[in-house]
Amino acid sequence: MKAERDRYVCSSYSVDALPLSLGVAFLAFYRCCPINKKGLYDPLEANPVPFAPAEYGSTLLDLLRKSGLISISEHSPVGSIFHQGSQVTFTAEKVCWTGDIDKNLKLAEDIEDRALTGNWPEHWYAEVEENWLNLALAECKEFYDYCLDERKLHVQGDEAIKDMLRNILRDFSVGQCYNIIWQGARNAADFLVRRKTNHTHAGNFMAGACQRAADTARAEGYAVKNFRRNFELPRSMISYVLCDVIFKIGERGFTERIGLEALARESENLW
Repeated sequence: MKAERDRYVCSSYSVDALPLSLGVAFLAFYRCCPINKKGLYDPLEANPVPFAPAEYGSTLLDLLRKSGLISISEHSPVGSIFHQGSQVTFTAEKVCWTGDIDKNLKLAEDIEDRALTGNWPEHWYAEVEENWLNLALAECKEFYDYCLDERKLHVQGDEAIKDMLRNILRDFSVGQCYNIIWQGARNAADFLVRRKTNHTHAGNFMAGACQRAADTARAEGYAVKNFRRNFELPRSMISYVLCDVIFKIGERGFTERIGLEALARESENLW
């Protein structure tokens, strides 16, 4: 743990030096992990609001660790850090975290102040759509995997699924993508029973069914109804910070296809 802290040292605690993705990830982490009596950040699992959708959380935690803003504490609960051969591994939701507490507190306050006043660092504007897409893709992939697991379907080619979801997200909101994914899962389950095929074949059929449903909606110009969030997959802190605190659009980030033009209409001061 000490070797990691020596390797990854924070180069700057200035908001102006942070990419938007890192600023959002840090503020979400800070809200999820209050400082305990030992002067450490509590484990993520102690907060009822999830940090981020599924695997996206691991990506963001790696980003925060490599930036030097946080690191795993050697005083984490027993069983949260362990060895696999010569490698030290850990359970991200269970470990405690450390960092420069005073500087991190000031940084969190600065990020919130910039969000409140709309006084963004100039480079954040160019990163809006990329950050929205990353969150939207993570939410859709989480729901896609949930629908697969519910029907005990299997799939090969994780990147191919993400490419398909990126394609759909060009024209549809996350809520609309949920609808398309649900239709694809329903059709795949029907295909499994009617064709008496295996669960892997039906899982692969689901991806094609989703793409066909999206293409048909585009070609025929009909409106796809937004689904609500699934109760089993609650809204994450990353979503709250990005859409409520930074963008100030709330759940429109889920129900609308958000882009630069939509944000410009939302607040003249933002642009």
